[in-house]
Amino acid sequence: MQLKSQGPKRHMQTGLTLLFLLSSFTAALASSRLPIDSHSDYLCYYGSWDNDKLFRAKDFDLVILEPSNISAAQIAEMKKGHDGLAGTPDDVIVIGYVSIGEDHQGGRTGDGRGPCYWDWGSSSVVYTNGGYASWYLDDANHDKKPDMNGSWGSYYVNAGDSSWRAFLKSSPTGTDNILRTKNCDGLFLDTIDTASPWSPWPYRWMVVAMSDMVGWLHTTYPDKYLVANRGLFYFDPDLATAYAHSIRPFIDGVMFESYYKEGERAVWAAKVNAEAAKPDGFAVIALDYYSASQTAAIDKQVAEVLGLGWSDYISSTSLNEIRYEAFHRHPVDVNPPTWKSSIGLIEAATSDGAVKLRWRQVTDQSAPVSFTVYYSSAPLFSIEGATRLEQVPATWQSSSLSWEYQLTGLANFTTYTFLVRARDALGNEDKNLRLLKATPPAGMNTLLTIDGLFNDWGGIAPLDTPPNPVEAGGDGLDAAADIVDIYAAHDAANFYLQFTTAAAFGSGYFYHVFFDIDNNPATGYLYGDSASTGSELMMENLALWQYTGTGGSNWSWSQAAGLTRATSGSQTELSIPLSLIPAAVQQGKITLLLQTNRAVSPFTFVDAAPDRFGSERLVYSFNSGTAVPVEPAAARPGGLTLGQNYPNPFNSTTRIPFALDTPGEVSIRVFNLRGESAARYDLGMKSAGSHQFTLSAQELTSGIYYYELLTGGKRQTGKMILIR
Repeated sequence: MQLKSQGPKRHMQTGLTLLFLLSSFTAALASSRLPIDSHSDYLCYYGSWDNDKLFRAKDFDLVILEPSNISAAQIAEMKKGHDGLAGTPDDVIVIGYVSIGEDHQGGRTGDGRGPCYWDWGSSSVVYTNGGYASWYLDDANHDKKPDMNGSWGSYYVNAGDSSWRAFLKSSPTGTDNILRTKNCDGLFLDTIDTASPWSPWPYRWMVVAMSDMVGWLHTTYPDKYLVANRGLFYFDPDLATAYAHSIRPFIDGVMFESYYKEGERAVWAAKVNAEAAKPDGFAVIALDYYSASQTAAIDKQVAEVLGLGWSDYISSTSLNEIRYEAFHRHPVDVNPPTWKSSIGLIEAATSDGAVKLRWRQVTDQSAPVSFTVYYSSAPLFSIEGATRLEQVPATWQSSSLSWEYQLTGLANFTTYTFLVRARDALGNEDKNLRLLKATPPAGMNTLLTIDGLFNDWGGIAPLDTPPNPVEAGGDGLDAAADIVDIYAAHDAANFYLQFTTAAAFGSGYFYHVFFDIDNNPATGYLYGDSASTGSELMMENLALWQYTGTGGSNWSWSQAAGLTRATSGSQTELSIPLSLIPAAVQQGKITLLLQTNRAVSPFTFVDAAPDRFGSERLVYSFNSGTAVPVEPAAARPGGLTLGQNYPNPFNSTTRIPFALDTPGEVSIRVFNLRGESAARYDLGMKSAGSHQFTLSAQELTSGIYYYELLTGGKRQTGKMILIR
């Protein structure tokens, strides 16, 4: 990939001194054309978009696309390239398709003066007043009907008509939408050849008007690229009128479509290159249509095009597939391998202390291709911090058409994140970030034993610590019902919970745990008529109960199997199978409420966790193996407290509370789920005490993010959700 410049084309002004003119010529050669050549790769694709296709598009230097099939957010992501940062060498130039010589609809009424035709006797435009927009042409047969392009079903237009230009600019799919709303870097000008100068083509009078229109687009959007599809007659000195009105001063690139099928391609290539090399010249790209099986023809065509100094692309005529024929045929290979079907990891299967990884095939011109495995147990994955295994001895499985590699020596009941990348023999590595998580189980063993001994809970993080709400011990009238500590964990089979009261437990009837399985407070039972729970399961009186009510406070439960529970003194521990809570496992979290009554008469409500259960939620995350993505209590650094952002989810701004025990320099970093840095805020020196930072998410797209607080070599992390 070459370094790309996205600066607009600049044209020299008249009336300059000779010295300044010569220096301007030199500058123009560097800045007046699309920064694409034979070392570059471009993609022409008019199909729909998904995450895999967006990833593939980022492999290219230039992408020409149909803008109605893609969102502004997807274009913004594509333009940043694989590193996700604007203004870096792997940025992608995105050019949007627009037809300037034909209207895809033929029934627009406009002012009703059209269609029109050129009267060669009077050298003037004649309007037939057929009830159509003035820009439609009726040169073919003067039947007062718009002339149709029989091949594509579109309708020829007068490029010199001011109404056509105004419509093209302001229509919902017009140039303003492409360039200002979708924020493409430029326009791909199709149907210029409507203005063909060759007789008996009826629209040859349009040569001058078409050139004027391209010039108008250049003046209207001086900061954007213009790439013309053919219009080669403008570059032929033998065609006097066309050459005198050449579009060369207005454009930054030319696509030579169907280059290899052009009967006189060598002649036309020489003429195009002569114009492209001029001080106000342009870049040239070629496009041809072959099936992927026509490898010999593709080899010849690509070699010829690259030999001309142009960039090349091969596709089918529908332009709805992303292919890499030219990408892997450069004389000097600077491109990474590409994935033939699925990108990156497709499976991470666990066993005792091990994970088996699977991925599909790749292709590259520089064999052999090897694979690098990255893995980490950190809640926030980053390539820099991950363990890296190069040239792993993967084996090809013909039955599953995939590569397999088993990673051993892993810790059971620890969640790992895995990434596989392909690298060619020259060291070019692909940029995929297809992450998979897996938690190796220890055979049939479980993480904890529910036996009332509690010695196996050591090292498990408390659930009631920030950013989860902290349970306030000492707020209950009856010590036996005063909740003081809560812990949670899970393994491959079960979810575990332990809680402690200030004094020894009384009757099991007086202790309740409500489980909101779908994490939706609007469904299920609402404890105390509050929207804080919405529970589908409940522990009461040493048993597990399934909610069968109609919602709200309707008290209707039926007993369910699966609960294991043990109590000793002031501690109780319990487990339920993950198979009972599939929605929670799928969503990666479960919401809890604990409630107690007095253990002696009068049997009244005493305590609940969280304390403010009407507005707070106690959430355990399955993804990290702890309640929230923070370190276990024993390992958490002192002197630093990071709270949950609020509101959360949020739309544009959110506040992040934090507290310091000692003064220090403070920074906040934001990461996406792939561990890529999205933003950094240096807050400077902060005093000891409580603070809050207002985060504005103008540059972020919708999704889940981690925010990290750093000070004095210490850090804490929280999770937030942005919804646009």
